[in-house]
Amino acid sequence: MKLDSKHHPINNLSVLKFSGADTLSFLQGQLSNDLNALSSSWQFSGYCNPKGRLLALFQVWKNGEDIYATIDRTLVDATVKRLRMYVMRSKVVIDQLETARCTGVIGDSSQSSSKLDENAERFSIDISQSTHTLYFGDRALIIELAPNDSTTPAQADSQVWDLASISNGEPTINADNVEMFVPQMVNLDLLGGINFKKGCYTGQEIVARMHYLGKLKQRMFVCKLDGIATSGEKILAGEKNAGNIVSVAKGSVSAASGLALAVIRRELINNELATESGAKLVPWATQPYSIPD
Repeated sequence: MKLDSKHHPINNLSVLKFSGADTLSFLQGQLSNDLNALSSSWQFSGYCNPKGRLLALFQVWKNGEDIYATIDRTLVDATVKRLRMYVMRSKVVIDQLETARCTGVIGDSSQSSSKLDENAERFSIDISQSTHTLYFGDRALIIELAPNDSTTPAQADSQVWDLASISNGEPTINADNVEMFVPQMVNLDLLGGINFKKGCYTGQEIVARMHYLGKLKQRMFVCKLDGIATSGEKILAGEKNAGNIVSVAKGSVSAASGLALAVIRRELINNELATESGAKLVPWATQPYSIPD
């Protein structure tokens, strides 16, 4: 599988930089994953409120002693403000890199290979000066911390990256669904985004209890979408509340149909499902990864 030479703009992501002597210990007490594991890899990690509900979802990586993270643009101001409240006397500086640019490259055997490593493993990273590349297997997320507009690569449809993320079962937490889901509801545990042995972090008690003692009644599924839906929108099975939309991407810029990630109650998964606005949802028969019963 070769990587497409076209770069697909990703406009919903902002980039944060955490620096200072206490950065690692500070973030260990805030995020759901074990940041001690960061070396030549990146990871998903959740940021929860005390009730275990997701305030944000990060893609996290390390360069030297600094830690970087992507976050949905609609949540960046509130998240940075909240994190700074907990810094107190710790030696931690949190910066939003407002000029950083994120683009995606998609695997396509019909395209000529770019200069990216087409054989890079999922979760591996490559850092070349101010350009950081996160690999997803058949995709790559390119973060330019100091983009040079004179060398802007060919742009393509921004929906392409969203469709690829959804088809791979990767959720987005934004202003429309913030504090709606416990991490396991959006399969963060299945994506390697939770470490259940790392110790305390905000919301850890609820997340751990769900893992060790609870039976998860809702899980996230990739669904075919027929109609218009929005993140956070309620899903119905007849008159029963069946869950909520996580994220949506159109099949094309003008199409009404597309794909959606949806958190659905297990006992209603085989019912006819529709959003409150009338969009129909049909879960894929085969999901991108195994979802436990």
